[in-house]
Amino acid sequence: RHLRCHEYAARKLIDGIYFKNDTIIVSDCDKTISKNDITYDFCSQLNIDGDILKQIFKNDRYSIYQFYKVLKLYSNFSEKKIINAVNFVKEKVEISSEIVNDIKQIKNSSVIGLTSGILYIWQEIDKKEKIFNLLLGTKFKVTNSIIITPKVKCEIVKI
Repeated sequence: RHLRCHEYAARKLIDGIYFKNDTIIVSDCDKTISKNDITYDFCSQLNIDGDILKQIFKNDRYSIYQFYKVLKLYSNFSEKKIINAVNFVKEKVEISSEIVNDIKQIKNSSVIGLTSGILYIWQEIDKKEKIFNLLLGTKFKVTNSIIITPKVKCEIVKI
């Protein structure tokens, strides 16, 4: 069977990953684990006008091409500037304590966090919150990233 792009990406991300627990919880990060979406704050720190993002995702288009365009935007910045923006933004995240507490109540489970945003932000948040066993997301450079789109998230859940 020929794999579509999003199926291939999902398999590439999770092939070879095994959990000792039978219960696996898969959760989105922005606007699920967090109450807010920090993308615009992140872009603001990089002096990227929020209207540029609105134009990229115009008409609620969330294909791989739109996410690729955002990654190309981020690729214009040095790693140092990205890390500075991450450090600023991680403090602005409003964690949904109700959801996190519910997840932590499920004993003997493994938790996978998925983000279409910047993986580094959620890695930093998780250092403090300790929610996830595995975090999957997009790095900030086009050349070394699998781009996490809604379709890739769906395939990960299916697998």
